[in-house]
Amino acid sequence: MDFEPFSPKPLVGRSDAMRTLTAQIASVSDRTCTVLIQGDSGTGKELAAQHIHYSGPLKDQPFVPVDCSTLRDTLFESQLFGHVIGAFTGADRDAIGFFRAADGGTLFLDEIGELEPQVQARLLRCIQERSVVPLGSVEATPVNVRIIAATHRNLEEMVGAGEFRQDLFFRLNVVSLDIPCLKHRPSDVVPLAKHFLATFADFYNEPVKTLSPDACAALEAYDWPGNVREVANAFERAYALCPNPVITTADLPAAVRHSASQQENFIGKPLPVPIPVPAGVAPLDHAERTAVENALKATDGNQARAANLLRIDRRRLYRLVRRFNLGELTRKSGRSTAKSPITPRPEVDSSSSRPKLLKASAAAERLGCDAAFVRREVQRGNLTGYRIGPRGDIRIPAEALEAYLSNHAVQNNAE
Repeated sequence: MDFEPFSPKPLVGRSDAMRTLTAQIASVSDRTCTVLIQGDSGTGKELAAQHIHYSGPLKDQPFVPVDCSTLRDTLFESQLFGHVIGAFTGADRDAIGFFRAADGGTLFLDEIGELEPQVQARLLRCIQERSVVPLGSVEATPVNVRIIAATHRNLEEMVGAGEFRQDLFFRLNVVSLDIPCLKHRPSDVVPLAKHFLATFADFYNEPVKTLSPDACAALEAYDWPGNVREVANAFERAYALCPNPVITTADLPAAVRHSASQQENFIGKPLPVPIPVPAGVAPLDHAERTAVENALKATDGNQARAANLLRIDRRRLYRLVRRFNLGELTRKSGRSTAKSPITPRPEVDSSSSRPKLLKASAAAERLGCDAAFVRREVQRGNLTGYRIGPRGDIRIPAEALEAYLSNHAVQNNAE
């Protein structure tokens, strides 16, 4: 029996951002280089990966998707690299693993930012050596795979916080593609809605429903925090519940209707008169932006330390950075050269050697605590001036450690 070759769903959109993304995918699909796709959940990162694979020279080879958030210490070696009979209890047959299943084709590592540190180290070794050692075996098996990774997290920030290996990040970040969320490309929502209407009409073998003008306006007024996935769900719901050939605002989800009604409340009404602002009082947005900007500059772009200075959690800081478009100030995250706020750095004679750097384990022994406590203190900004080692590990300057000891009462295994 002859089978038609797999063809991914189309990339739908008429915005400049989608045109740029489509052109980038067309360019990179002709190569077999490693690609890192970044974007919020539901924006279509796996679809972009499919287009890269099935539009290029590997289109007749395997495309193997892997959800990295499911890879845990106990099973990841068997899942990624395979195992031999008797490797563990219940291993009654050989398993090839994801890498060998994708041999000659593409391995799509979705949500790469969720990998645990131990998995990151093994994955890096496999990518570097282009071979795998199945669990329970001592023989390496060569593999030839093209890696496409995707994440909704900011890996650069994770590297700076010691949560993601720097060397693995550099291995993955050869070509970087960013998929913007629907909130920033509202002109793509109606074309997406029409695409899903046609898709569900074909699935249910029914005539294609159309959109009323008020429904189109409501779709563009809503932010769509769930992105493309939320649009698909909204119109599957509409097809299930709406008996009419035309979908109106009343057939849309409550969140979309609420957003549209809020916008309608302002139509035909005069704009509110601005309240006079006394001298020396700035709008809240301006004050927030200034505070975030100053904190990032003071910490040389290290968002973990900046959040500590602002007394907010890092997630809120990430949102503020995106909201005020301050990403440019975070690029040096994790490479701070600022002096420690604990105590001024003593002057070093030009003839002396470079400052001694201690691993987290050695620093923990000196402080009389465990390595996890040291890493937490680094993330909180209490131990500064650290470096990221060649294997992604944290290195603490000895002088910063001594300053910390003189200013803090550290007890064994704090926290």
